[in-house]
Amino acid sequence: MKFGKKETFVTGLALLAMFLGAGNLIFPPMLGLQAGDAFWPAILGFIVTGVGLPLLGVTAVAKAGGDLQVLGDRVHP
Repeated sequence: MKFGKKETFVTGLALLAMFLGAGNLIFPPMLGLQAGDAFWPAILGFIVTGVGLPLLGVTAVAKAGGDLQVLGDRVHP
């Protein structure tokens, strides 16, 4: 499947919005402040849940053929 410039741009904006939303800009400084001495474990947990899980979701949909319905049908038709 070949994407044009418009589809590539829209997909790029969607991925940017998913990975760099307001929660990813506001939450980490507050998280670091409240974590105190446990700063690095808190940041590691945030990276895993805030970046790792969305990346895993994008990868799962891509491997399923790029269609969320196809991915859902693998669980139960």
